Amino acid sequence: MTRAILAAFFLLAGTLAAGAQAADPALAPLAGRTIRIVIGGGPGSGTDGYARPFVETLKEVLPDTTILAQNVDGGGGALAYVETQSATGAVITVVISHSSPIYHQMRGIETAAFDLTRFHWIGALTNNQRVVVVRSGLGADDYADVAALDEEMVAAVTSATSPSNVETTLLGALTDLRLRIVVDIDDDLRSALMMAGDVDLAINSFYGWVPLIDAGAVQPILRIGEEGYPPEAASLPTLASIARPGTPAKVIEIVESLNKLGRLVGAAPATPPEIVATLRAAFAEVVARPDFAAAYAARDLALAPTDGEEVARRIAGLTGDPQAAYLLNAFFACGEAEASGSDADCNP
Repeated sequence: MTRAILAAFFLLAGTLAAGAQAADPALAPLAGRTIRIVIGGGPGSGTDGYARPFVETLKEVLPDTTILAQNVDGGGGALAYVETQSATGAVITVVISHSSPIYHQMRGIETAAFDLTRFHWIGALTNNQRVVVVRSGLGADDYADVAALDEEMVAAVTSATSPSNVETTLLGALTDLRLRIVVDIDDDLRSALMMAGDVDLAINSFYGWVPLIDAGAVQPILRIGEEGYPPEAASLPTLASIARPGTPAKVIEIVESLNKLGRLVGAAPATPPEIVATLRAAFAEVVARPDFAAAYAARDLALAPTDGEEVARRIAGLTGDPQAAYLLNAFFACGEAEASGSDADCNP
């Protein structure tokens, strides 16, 4: 068989495969439609890094659908939700964002001019894989040793409204660690301060710590949740395993759910049920493709998807449960008081 015949054969095979995708009855309602994807972060941001391979693979899964992507930055993802919530008309509008807006709504932050319970959840692309690390010069190699130091440690967070601030404040409230939290420290500055010995502890995704772990500059001591972590983090204790005795299970469930829901994909409230179901089917096909997994691996991104039904259940359990919001805010307020040096005692 000549090269020309082989080339024609593979071209025909590719055409037939594309036709089969277009004819997939589960995806047929999206044929001929336009999907607008609102990315909750600026170009080059972490959310943009997760969203762009998804957008490109979705175009391959839906060859008969026009797919447009738009970055909407601001409010830690809140503005993207505001933009998506008001979307109506023939264009299907989808938002991709990190978990900050869930914290915003549960804490009643004013920038949360949206209601997450109205959105239709398509899935989540990754697990946040949040890990607590300490600087290597601290003289403690695991959580038990760090807690045994019984001294105040400086913890750095990116901003007062960031997930890292909520998580770090709750860490102080739920464990025996004594933390003094400093805000407005970006990732690069935080790394420099930890290597200089000026910051003792911080929280980030596991893969965000890999360069400093490999360099011997930091030591991981704790993972927030149980699921979705790489093998390298499997031996770390979980927050549930070291929380103070008597800590309400609901509080641990809140933190674990927020950790699991990384890079959320949701459709506008006005999206019809048939389209929601089709978007979920398309999401499932994208995250199952080897080329999509390869695209994430090439960017050192963690692919740990959650389907839309589970995302919807978890978000309803967070934002639709007054007790969950009360407990989150109560423990956060106590953690803030502890971090400010007051005599607050967050023991259950």
